[in-house]
Amino acid sequence: MQTRAMSSEQTTKVKFFVISDTHALKPNPNTIFRSPFPTCDVLVHAGDLSSWGTLLEYEKTLTWMKAFRAELKIVIPGNHDITLDPPYYNKIEDDRVLIDAAHELWTSSAARDANIIFLKEATRTFTLSGGAQFKVHTSPYQPKFHNWAFNYAHSEDRYNPKPTSPTETAVPGVAPIPEGIDILITHGPPEGINDFAGRTTEDNAGCEWLLKALKRVRPRAHFFGHIHEGFGATRVRWGENGEMTKAQVEPPSMKELKKMEFRTRACASWKIDVSRDGDNPLGKKGEETLCVNASMLEDPEDPENIRCGGVLIDMELPVV
Repeated sequence: MQTRAMSSEQTTKVKFFVISDTHALKPNPNTIFRSPFPTCDVLVHAGDLSSWGTLLEYEKTLTWMKAFRAELKIVIPGNHDITLDPPYYNKIEDDRVLIDAAHELWTSSAARDANIIFLKEATRTFTLSGGAQFKVHTSPYQPKFHNWAFNYAHSEDRYNPKPTSPTETAVPGVAPIPEGIDILITHGPPEGINDFAGRTTEDNAGCEWLLKALKRVRPRAHFFGHIHEGFGATRVRWGENGEMTKAQVEPPSMKELKKMEFRTRACASWKIDVSRDGDNPLGKKGEETLCVNASMLEDPEDPENIRCGGVLIDMELPVV
């Protein structure tokens, strides 16, 4: 990582490899999701490690993650990881042994030794060996979406402090996203940002309260998945009074990705460079946010239909 100055803030370029909704998918030499993986500093998995929350599925995902080379690997569960949501799973199956075993897999010393940090609702600060320091908030929750795990009622504002306006009727948040974070990682998308979930423009499944929190905290980046059809990236520029301007980032076509995979025989990832070395660097923290829906599969029931081999993101982060 190369350190450089941006305004009065010292920064360094950090490489993130972001994926979501792999549903127990394993790297396969016959697909674009294959090893060798790109070199990166931080691996992020934004949930749906499995399809049914079985130990076998988790072990498949954990095996390749352990072998993945990155200084830090941040992992959160998603709505399909039902055994990692004990309150939910206890309602459908009385199996405390399975719940404990699932949690142990992701929090074991073997996982930690492989640089895997498993988080649910949490705020953590990480410092990389190159000096980059960044504050992360994570959440596996999303508005009720069928009968899956980590759901909350659409009337619940999980992400913001108690409303101050008398016109707001939402249930107050139980885990407000704090100010000052650099990276937000959630399983679900915010309302209106890479959350298209159907064939008409009205079919958006993002959370209005998460969007409200995004406007409030304005992180450098927001990584998520959950809505497979919403795969893509959006740059959000923040104006005064919460106004925002959205600009879509066009992903490569499948033809381009297959050409890349054929040429390199490596994982064909979508590369987004918003560092100072890129053609269009990201604005300062609070001015612009890069939002990425990194859902890997077109359909969780069709593991061969891979949309992209991950999203590789270069961005600037502050140096301590």
